[in-house]
Amino acid sequence: MKPRSMEILSSYEGVVEDISKRGIPVTHFTAVDDKTTLVSVNLSAGFHSKFDYGSLQEQWYVEECLTKFLTKKNVSVLRSTTLTNLVDCKTHVQIEISRGDVHSKNFWNETIVAKYVIAADGAKSRIRKLLNLQFPGEMLQNGYVAVHFKEKEDSLRTFSRNGMVLLFLKEGSAFITALPENSWIAAWDLTLEQEKPFLSSENDARGNPIQLKLRFDQYENQRAFGGECSLSFTDSWTRNEYRCIASKSVLLIILGIQDSMNIIWKLSQVILNKCSREILNSYEAERKHVGKAVVDLTTRVQNISAVRNPLLQNFRNFAFSFVTKNDFIIDTIGQTVGETIYSYKGLAEVSVEYFGKPPIFPYLLRRRAQNINRILSTRVRAGDRFRPDIVLGLSETFFSATAGFKILIFVGLKKYSFKPLSENECTEFCKEALEFSDGLVTDFFVVQSERELDHHRLGVLGQCLFLVRPDGYVGFRCEPLKKELLKGYLKKRIFSKRIETSSNFSFNNFDWLHAVFLSVLFCGIGIYIKRKFF
Repeated sequence: MKPRSMEILSSYEGVVEDISKRGIPVTHFTAVDDKTTLVSVNLSAGFHSKFDYGSLQEQWYVEECLTKFLTKKNVSVLRSTTLTNLVDCKTHVQIEISRGDVHSKNFWNETIVAKYVIAADGAKSRIRKLLNLQFPGEMLQNGYVAVHFKEKEDSLRTFSRNGMVLLFLKEGSAFITALPENSWIAAWDLTLEQEKPFLSSENDARGNPIQLKLRFDQYENQRAFGGECSLSFTDSWTRNEYRCIASKSVLLIILGIQDSMNIIWKLSQVILNKCSREILNSYEAERKHVGKAVVDLTTRVQNISAVRNPLLQNFRNFAFSFVTKNDFIIDTIGQTVGETIYSYKGLAEVSVEYFGKPPIFPYLLRRRAQNINRILSTRVRAGDRFRPDIVLGLSETFFSATAGFKILIFVGLKKYSFKPLSENECTEFCKEALEFSDGLVTDFFVVQSERELDHHRLGVLGQCLFLVRPDGYVGFRCEPLKKELLKGYLKKRIFSKRIETSSNFSFNNFDWLHAVFLSVLFCGIGIYIKRKFF
């Protein structure tokens, strides 16, 4: 369970607390080869989250905690169900399911009518197949085998149970991490030739080999694939203390909790008749963007980890130990592992920024400072995740107490703002926004100009508005405050049904003054170099 997913689940009372009761907190990452430890780092600070740890536990336990919460909210959770048919009736969806054990013929059929159906769209999704949706992708040129086993006689004492371990082996790589009840999970990559004993000669409906149910003696003969590092702890596996989790030629990346939150908040606004259905179209653009980034990164890391050539292995190990001495690299690894690095910035569907340009006279220097801050600073941008824990005085429950959008207004540093509103006027602006949004915006917070540290943490100079979405990402950043633009964003990007505005929500943040300044600067540098050295 990554820190970002835990942030999302913390909005639901008791869920994270229940998960943490059994979960093992993970804070460290270690990479070793068959001779030495290449790197061992603490990722806590790099997570950039109020949760400075991840949580290791089995999937069944996470589902049990979620089911417990849903049951309290009178939500039905059906198990042992098989979807057999789906009919889109335009105004509703009709689905037919079989409940019980189909193989033992102890089952019964049910028909359910619903306004919407949310379905996983993975390789085995029946709804995806019934809707004739394709499952595009590519097969990696290697397989995987994962084993969940119990430790015997402290044989893995060299590995911390609060960390993730990546083993660089003579034959590829392996990943090891702890799980509850003194157990571990280990996964190896295999060449396609090494993978053959784990697969049937028959193919499934998609043309991929069917995975065999492994016998212990078969696995015992194959475990040397792990290389010599694995031999030091193979004694911890006995015939009744392990089970094979998977052996596949495809890599599965699961971001389910974050995917669910993205579609749920949008669907809730549609069901409550606050937004039109067009807002649902942004789900694919946003989550496909993140999913592609995760898959691309994972594939690159896997390809590097799985090299068999000794020369490339030595280069990989040297490069890995060298680059991870850099604090920036470690910080980036922490954000990537914690999944707090991903954002929706640049996706114009629901992530928009506006920067009003103050007049050249007498605000030339303020305008230049605004441009430098807009282009070069490490500021919070539209589409970025908003961290409530970095704003002093902002309650941790600010985003979870109510389900709608939240407004944060920074009054602005006095020497940078152009005709700013007073703190009281900012408060009135927010109250008016709560009224005209008709329930879309549910709360607000005003940061006084005296709190310079909070302004600098978010990269704010002049008076600025952040409109934060229900899933914690910034939807709209507006500098300075513009009521009609806020209305335009809610109407044109969130597809509000109840807001009336004359704004066409069209603007251009390009500033010709900044372009002229840079052109003159580079020309001057070029002339100086020519006269000095030529």
